[in-house]
Amino acid sequence: MKDPLSSLRHNRRTVGGQTIDRRNSERSILSAVAEVTEKTSRTKLAVRIGDLSLHGCYADSLTVFPPGTWVQISIRHAGSQLQAAAKVIYSKTGLGMGMSFEDLSPDKVAMLQMWTSGFAEEIAPAAQTEKPQKTNEPTPRSEQQTLANLINALMRKGLLTSTEGTEMLLELRKNF
Repeated sequence: MKDPLSSLRHNRRTVGGQTIDRRNSERSILSAVAEVTEKTSRTKLAVRIGDLSLHGCYADSLTVFPPGTWVQISIRHAGSQLQAAAKVIYSKTGLGMGMSFEDLSPDKVAMLQMWTSGFAEEIAPAAQTEKPQKTNEPTPRSEQQTLANLINALMRKGLLTSTEGTEMLLELRKNF
């Protein structure tokens, strides 16, 4: 039986020596604590999840596992916990790693949908069905997205703690 989510999984291709990132699912900005455990050695890393989709996530971490490593990830967010098998797709020492979830049960997919839809809907730009504005002035939603991206980048680089960044993102949601 074909995995109904397989066509949406993270996809990368190298063209002319450059890696092109082709994600087929939306990623949502998320700040959550997590633990990543390498399946063979049982080595554990405490990480911060920077963004999340139904098919994977990006974990901010100074220490990373190499691409191809199979891990168990445990993400705590919004009073609940998600545990899933994942594969490291790419990693950058000192920055973090991207992981693809494997074989998610329907209840885990539902939890990811809940986590991603609530935050994504509030930060996402206006629906594509709306007519674009005729002026070159930024919309409140595009300004909100830009600020959210900036806060997330500052957290990834360690210039803001997870707590500070989360508080700023929550304040940003309230003010827009």
